[in-house]
Amino acid sequence: MSARPIQFAISKGLLEHKPRMGAAIWEYLWFIDKVTKDEPDGNGKFNGLVLGGTPFKADVIAHDLHEHVQTAFHNIRKLEREGYVIRKRHAGNRCSFKVTNSKKWLPRRMMENAHSDTGRVSETTHSERAKTLTRVIENAHTYKERQYKDSTVDNTEEKPAPRTKRSEADPRFSSFVGAVKSYWDSKNTISFSWDDSDGKQLKHLLAASPKLTVEQFTQCLANRAASEVAHGERPRYWLGNVQKYGNGPLDRFGKPAKQSTSVYHEIETRRETLARLEREKGKAM
Repeated sequence: MSARPIQFAISKGLLEHKPRMGAAIWEYLWFIDKVTKDEPDGNGKFNGLVLGGTPFKADVIAHDLHEHVQTAFHNIRKLEREGYVIRKRHAGNRCSFKVTNSKKWLPRRMMENAHSDTGRVSETTHSERAKTLTRVIENAHTYKERQYKDSTVDNTEEKPAPRTKRSEADPRFSSFVGAVKSYWDSKNTISFSWDDSDGKQLKHLLAASPKLTVEQFTQCLANRAASEVAHGERPRYWLGNVQKYGNGPLDRFGKPAKQSTSVYHEIETRRETLARLEREKGKAM
C-alpha cells in the first residue's frame, strides 16, 4: 500500500445508486480512480477513458481489490448491464473501458471555460466586462446544478420494483439463508459462500411463495440432500426450483428416488405371496 493515500472526489449522489450497483460499487470506484481523460459522448455529457483506453484483463482489478477474478468479472458485467461503464473487447481476453457520465475532470473543464471567457474580457468595454463576468458565474452555477441532477437517478423504470423491496424486508430471509448454510455444510467440505446473486434467487422464491414456512423449506433441503444431485452447486442455480423436493428425494432424472419405489414393490410382493400360500393351504385341507 502507498504511504500517502490518493484521494479523488465522489458525488454523494453515488449512494443512491447502491440498490443497482450492490457489491459492484468497489469496481466502479476503481474505474473512477483510473479515469485519465474525459471525452464528449455527443449528447452533452462526457465519458471517462479508463487508463487512457488501454486494454487490460479483469485480473488487474481483482489484484487491486484483493478478490477472485470471477468476482471482479461478475461485478464488471453488472456495471456494464446497468450502463455505468462501456466495455470494448480486444484480443487476448482484454477489454478497454469508459465510465459513462464522467465528472472526474469536471472542475478542470469549468476552470478552462472560465479562463476562456475571462480572456475575452480584455477586448471589450467596461460594461461588456461586467456582462462577461456575470456569464462566467452563471455558467459555474449551471455546471454545479447539472452535476447534482446527473448524480441522481431520474429514470423510474430503473428503480427497484415494489416486489423486490418487499422481498428484501421479508422476515424469513435470514432463517432461510441459515437453513441453506446448514444443508451446504452437511454435504460439502469447502466453506459456504453467498453473494447478491444467491440472495436474488432466494428473494424471488420468497416473493413467489409467501406461505412457505421455514419448516417446509428445511424439509425440501433435507430431501434434496438425499437426492442424486450435485450438492456443490451454488444455491443460485437451484433455489428457484427447490420446492420440487417437497414430496421426497429425487433421482438424477428428477423422478422419485428408486429406493422408495423398490421398497413398495417388495412389500406388495410379500403380501401376494402370503395370500397365495393361504389359498393353497385352504385347498389342501
